[in-house]
Amino acid sequence: MKTKATLSVALPRIPKDIPIFEGRDIDGSTEIVQVHCIDIDLAGRAVSGLTFDRTIVQRILMNRTRIANARLFDVQCEGSDLSGSSWQRSRWQRVHFKGCKLTGAQFTTLTGTDVSFQECSMEGVIFSGGKLKGVHFERCRMARAVFDRVDLGSATFHRCDLSGMDLTGSKLEGVDLRASDIPDIRLEVVQYKGLTIDPVQAAELVAQLGCVVKSAEEE
Repeated sequence: MKTKATLSVALPRIPKDIPIFEGRDIDGSTEIVQVHCIDIDLAGRAVSGLTFDRTIVQRILMNRTRIANARLFDVQCEGSDLSGSSWQRSRWQRVHFKGCKLTGAQFTTLTGTDVSFQECSMEGVIFSGGKLKGVHFERCRMARAVFDRVDLGSATFHRCDLSGMDLTGSKLEGVDLRASDIPDIRLEVVQYKGLTIDPVQAAELVAQLGCVVKSAEEE
């Protein structure tokens, strides 16, 4: 059965024809406002207090970067590498990631509103604490991802690979998993209430509980 992706989050509000960011470096106190950033290298650095506002970011390198108290407002991030990065106490609003690599990234106490990830590599990503109000994942590879004590109310995962994902301890009221692959997904029984799944997923989850699923005609 096919399900239609419904993007319920607001997209970034970025003016047209914004100028290219001319700077070659970004320090921790920099406010990047209403520009188009291309090919910025922050790999392996420690950055605190960084702000992106009404900005397009392309091909930025933030792999293994340690980031604290960052603020991202109305940001479109494309083709960037955030793998292995560590984010502490960040705030995001209307942020859209497309075709980005976030493998093994860690987000601690992230507060996000209207955040979306499209066609991103997110294997082994860890979200710990915090609240994501309105978050949409579409066609993302999220095997072995962990959501630890995260408020994920009304999140949608559409056509994602959620193999081995650990959701135990998180709030899942209104979360929609339909059309995603969920083998070996980890859930507590109390988390099933309010979770939206499709019939194939229902059979998988029942089997994970130890039940034997077969028709009345089977021996």
